[in-house]
Amino acid sequence: MGIILLKEIQNSIDPKSELNKYWLNSMIRNVDYFKKIYQELEIDDVNVSVHVGVERCFSTTFPKEMKRVLEASQRWTRAGHGRDRNEIQRAWLNLRKVTRTSKIQVGDLIQAIYKLTLGELFTEYLVVDLPYSLEEVKREERFMGLFPEKMSVNAFTDLNLRQPIAKGYLTFKKKKYMKKIEDFLSGLRK
Repeated sequence: MGIILLKEIQNSIDPKSELNKYWLNSMIRNVDYFKKIYQELEIDDVNVSVHVGVERCFSTTFPKEMKRVLEASQRWTRAGHGRDRNEIQRAWLNLRKVTRTSKIQVGDLIQAIYKLTLGELFTEYLVVDLPYSLEEVKREERFMGLFPEKMSVNAFTDLNLRQPIAKGYLTFKKKKYMKKIEDFLSGLRK
């Protein structure tokens, strides 16, 4: 019989709250059984992966003008992968029209999204309860919409026969992160 670990994550549901909380629960099952076999048992770095939703943070803070620029760029990119020459031309003309009337360039917006979803920056808006620690934070590389949907957050803990259970919350400071996005975007407009 192998070591049976139970890892459970329960997502926060309230979209209007300032914080999103994710309940983390890891445990060794059948502790009594293992105590009979082993005097000492250590399981290091029990990893719990959480997908923190960020799409709404971007979609509600990005101004319409910036969304139009991103949408036009996305349309042109999609058209370029197709075979419809008319759609490619219409998408290109639309992109030129939108970027001509906007002070902000597509590259600047993509760079802003990239910087705002760097793991080092995003970690500032995460708190994890002991006995958990943050390990790796990164954006999910592929996203089909205008904005990234999720950030992948890995928390880890150690378990042993004296402490077979680890419980705690991973907290995402959503409102503070949205404020950071707003501040960052206001810097682009200047």
